[in-house]
Amino acid sequence: MPSRTFVYGADLAQFLATSNAQAAAIVRAKAIDKWVLMPEEFWSSTGISELTDMRKMADCLQAASGLKKKGTSTVSGKRAVEVDDQLTSQIYVDTASPHYLLRVALSGTDTCVTGSAVSNETLDLSKLGQKLDIAVPDGYVDAQTLATG
Repeated sequence: MPSRTFVYGADLAQFLATSNAQAAAIVRAKAIDKWVLMPEEFWSSTGISELTDMRKMADCLQAASGLKKKGTSTVSGKRAVEVDDQLTSQIYVDTASPHYLLRVALSGTDTCVTGSAVSNETLDLSKLGQKLDIAVPDGYVDAQTLATG
C-alpha cells in the first residue's frame, strides 16, 4: 500500500480530543481498538513535520550555543551522551559512529525542534539505519467511513 498512514483508534481519539470533540467521540465509539486509515492530507494538517524534521534539528543544533555535555547513559541498549541545551531540553547522541540522535526530550518550547505548541515530548529513535517492513494492519477502518457514518 503506497504512502498510507494508520493511527491506532485510542491514540487518534486522544489526538482529536482537544481540537474536535465530536470526531474524537466517533472514534471512541466505533474504532477505539482498531487501526484507522487516515486521509492523504493527514500529515500536512498535524504540524508534526516540525517535530520530525531531523535535518532541521541537526542543523540548528550545530549552530546552537550553550549546549552542555551532562554525562552518559543508555538509550535503547546503546551508549549515549546526554547534551542539554539552554531551554531545558535533552538530546541523547549515540557514542558510536555515525553518532545518530537516539532520544530528544523536550521540556518547554525548543527553538531547534518544534513550533510553540509542542512541549514535554520525548522522541526515541531506535531503528535508525535499519530497513523497516511494514504490513497493512488487519481489520482497519477508513477514517472517511467513520466520518460519513
